[in-house]
Amino acid sequence: MVTEIFFLQARTFMNILKSMHAILIFISLLFLMSCASNSPSNSTPQLPSWVLQQPVTPGFYIGIGSASRANDGYLETAQQNALSQISTQIMVNIKSDVVSSLIENNEGIAESYQSKLKSSTQADLEGYTLVDSWSDGQTQYVYYQLSKALYAEIQARKRSEAIVKSTGFINISQNELSKGNIAVSLHSLYQAFLPIIPYLGENLTSRFNGQNISVANEIIRLSQQALVDISLTPTQERFVLKLGSDSLQNITINASLNKKPLTNVPLIFTNIDQPETIFPPIMTNSDGIGTLAKNQIPVSLSDYTIQVQADLNAMIPELADDIFMNKVFGSFAKATTSFQVATVLPVINVRVKSNSTKALETIASARLQEALAEKGFRFSDDINKSDWVMKIEFNITDGSNYKNLYTAFADVSVNINQANTTSDKTVGAMSLTHIKGIDLDFEKARQKSLIAATDKAKSALLAQVMESLK
Repeated sequence: MVTEIFFLQARTFMNILKSMHAILIFISLLFLMSCASNSPSNSTPQLPSWVLQQPVTPGFYIGIGSASRANDGYLETAQQNALSQISTQIMVNIKSDVVSSLIENNEGIAESYQSKLKSSTQADLEGYTLVDSWSDGQTQYVYYQLSKALYAEIQARKRSEAIVKSTGFINISQNELSKGNIAVSLHSLYQAFLPIIPYLGENLTSRFNGQNISVANEIIRLSQQALVDISLTPTQERFVLKLGSDSLQNITINASLNKKPLTNVPLIFTNIDQPETIFPPIMTNSDGIGTLAKNQIPVSLSDYTIQVQADLNAMIPELADDIFMNKVFGSFAKATTSFQVATVLPVINVRVKSNSTKALETIASARLQEALAEKGFRFSDDINKSDWVMKIEFNITDGSNYKNLYTAFADVSVNINQANTTSDKTVGAMSLTHIKGIDLDFEKARQKSLIAATDKAKSALLAQVMESLK
């Protein structure tokens, strides 16, 4: 009995201990939860001060960049944004007098220079270091800095290398110019300018051919001088083009520099009076002669003036995609020449053959001549002074008389051929048959049928004639 009571009391004691243990565990959990709720959260990193406000560190260029982490390559984008910010801080004051004057006096050059400078500066940046980076889970931030002293040291090295490159191209340019290769010479001067673009705000003095030169000034001086010194001389100041003639001559331009022929020079021909006229590209040959072939000369019914220049964009194709250099070279004065082109239309001899009266022959001839005369054609009764012969042949037949209305029918053929040639080349031809005329008597009906036929013929014939002149 005593044993059973002992075991019951022991079991009761053990249950009490278990209950107390559970209570202690519960109290401990509550305490930990309370501590956790009162402690700072570790799920969001601490926001750095450089994200909120741009740091200012003496002796350093600072760049803060950011990018959305939702985009691919966000780290690279954030870095590029930071470096772009650094590039913007690196301002350049142009020290070259010639370049400075060029930029100040030409609209758009300053803006294109700053744009080109910023892109080249960012692409060539060296020595920058990553100070810190931070993200809130959605946006990535990066903090870069570049020592101004280190940047100046790097720039000095690069500037010296750029000067060596530039003077090398200047030397090539002058050698090619002495051979008459103006296109290669100018392209070399363009290449000479490229390396020094980032350093126009710095000292670019160098020793060249025994003299101290400002490299930028020298490149611009040589470019301007070469373009102005080109001599473009037409073989005639006034070209007379007799259209429709086999004796039509080519137009030729002599290109030279210091009386030496310039080879492979692309020339631009512009019709001053008709700017919409498009000329093919013309290149000078080994004798410095550029030829505009007779089939390339535009047909015009009036005189016009042609201007000729060396085609700088053809000599330096890169200018098409380089806004800054295009504006720089485009601002230079260029050698220009011009000449008149006097167009003379063919003289036409008219011959008429018919089965009708002289009066009707005169009407047929007059109506066709009128259409050609309006375009500037002239006429002559002397075949030896004529370039073309226009042969008009027609036959008129009377029709019926119905209630005092008379009808007549005209068959007309017109042929225009070159005169005084063995080829008898046809310039234009038109044939019409059974063209009806109606009036109160046969004479008037015949006249109406002839007028209707010649009116139909002249528009089509005129189109053929003008086409033959091209």
